[in-house]
Amino acid sequence: MKIAALLPVIVIVIALLACGNGGTSGAGGGGSAHSICAADPRVEVYAAGLSGAAKDGAMKVTFVAAEPTPPQKGGNTWTIHLTDGNGKAIDGAMIALKPYMPDHMHGSAITPKIMPMGSGDYHVELLEFFMPGVWQSTFTITPPGGGAADTVVFTFCVDG
Repeated sequence: MKIAALLPVIVIVIALLACGNGGTSGAGGGGSAHSICAADPRVEVYAAGLSGAAKDGAMKVTFVAAEPTPPQKGGNTWTIHLTDGNGKAIDGAMIALKPYMPDHMHGSAITPKIMPMGSGDYHVELLEFFMPGVWQSTFTITPPGGGAADTVVFTFCVDG
């Protein structure tokens, strides 16, 4: 068999090995002083009350709770609070969450499930960060009754 025929397989194997390498850019801990991610200007330090707004300011996502805290490799659950630009709780929104590793250009194979709890609170489960490193969590929110969807993005360092 010629080397040229094996080239696509070699490229895929190298890419998979690089993705699993804990020493690549963005890999590391959950924000501790010894974490490679701690110095990354993209990451936010998780804390209850952390919030982010859509670009137009029409919607705001605030973290109420997370288990584990800060986000860790493996299964995570979050409770978020959704408000409009005036701070009024939003019930009945359709929310999707996409976890994505920008340094590795892949997401998670598991789709998080988001369930309304009432009073603007939503429970997020099946949130799987399967490897340590920098993860973007993009909430795509469609307001009750439809309308244009908007996004709110958080970027966390996930520890192993």
